[in-house]
Amino acid sequence: MVENADFNLDEDYAAPSVLHAGNYTVNVTNVLFDEEKMSLVFHLVTQGNESLRTDGETPADGMTLFYRIWLPRPGDENVIGSNGLSKWQNKINMLKRAFDNMDLEQRTFSDIIEAVDNQDWVGKEFTARVELKAPDEYNPDMYNDVRSLKAIS
Repeated sequence: MVENADFNLDEDYAAPSVLHAGNYTVNVTNVLFDEEKMSLVFHLVTQGNESLRTDGETPADGMTLFYRIWLPRPGDENVIGSNGLSKWQNKINMLKRAFDNMDLEQRTFSDIIEAVDNQDWVGKEFTARVELKAPDEYNPDMYNDVRSLKAIS
């Protein structure tokens, strides 16, 4: 038998420690263009926060979070949302609000992709509005959802 490999799933399981809902300072460590889902994925790490996670022991700093911004895709202009705007227009509006809040200068698809390729946003600091979400069919434990990023002035 392998030494020190004994465990009991029922006794040893510990739910992941997550952030309480609130605002946290985060640093961008990577940005990816997800072509399949037609979105930008910001990889974030919490830093400079003087708080603890839900377990009451683990510092909030050092936690990795993700923030996804959806981009319009061909065909979205033909799908009308409940607000009367096309899916394309709704995504453009959300993208503009997100980029304005984040104080990002890029305004065209090619400029955004160039910024991703060059990792222009790595190292930028933002205030992330984080929600604490209840377990669901995809996440069996409590989890965090970054709802928005705002430039730190």
